[in-house]
Amino acid sequence: MLNTISHAPVATAVFVLTLFISHYMLDRDHLRVERGLSWLNAEIQDTWLVLRYFFGVLLYLIALFFQGLKWIMALPVVRRSLPHILEEWMLQPDRVFRQRRYYLLITHGFIHANYIHLLVDMFVFYSFAFFWERLIGSVNFALIYFGSMILGALVSCLRKRNNPFYRSLGSSGALSGLIFSVILYFPNLPLELFFFIRMPGWLLGIIFLVGSYIAARRGFLPFIDHEGHIWGALSGILLTLILHPTISLS
Repeated sequence: MLNTISHAPVATAVFVLTLFISHYMLDRDHLRVERGLSWLNAEIQDTWLVLRYFFGVLLYLIALFFQGLKWIMALPVVRRSLPHILEEWMLQPDRVFRQRRYYLLITHGFIHANYIHLLVDMFVFYSFAFFWERLIGSVNFALIYFGSMILGALVSCLRKRNNPFYRSLGSSGALSGLIFSVILYFPNLPLELFFFIRMPGWLLGIIFLVGSYIAARRGFLPFIDHEGHIWGALSGILLTLILHPTISLS
């Protein structure tokens, strides 16, 4: 773990910040974080009866983690710095262009709609980000990750600028750019579609882009920003080609 943190400081910082900010925002009542802790403690007690020899230590560490979040969230500086509702940090074209709230091009990538959304994004992040930062270096990683986040969001806002109902949040656009950056260097890297259909990275990339395009055109699963995924992926490809980072296998 310490080796991962020392060799991938940017990925570690983004991972921790995204988890913290998303959890903070998803807890609707910031003054009652105990509600989540009570649920967690109940889960620990029930699970402990059956799986205490296997998951006891892990669940105890999770409980400590949430207890630490409780203490941090109580700090005045945290309450002043973070918004009270998700809406304040969501990506929305009118706010970006007319109100010049350009920071929304970044903040939307640190909040999530629900815990399933957060866990899926963080699983993908964990699967790709740490090893990729170790291979291409922290500067290149940061430029590709945040560049994909900003460029993808900017193009989405330009295309949706006449849609007052458009909203977007989550780190999926940045993750799409990150994944396609990896695929450019390792096109035959075995990846899994829906966690069980294994195929080379280049094929998964094509399926992802075509599928996202069709879904966006037909309005399939409208609560997912399919276009944001596409523009994030294309931004990651463009930035990787421009930067052309050297792979370090040391």
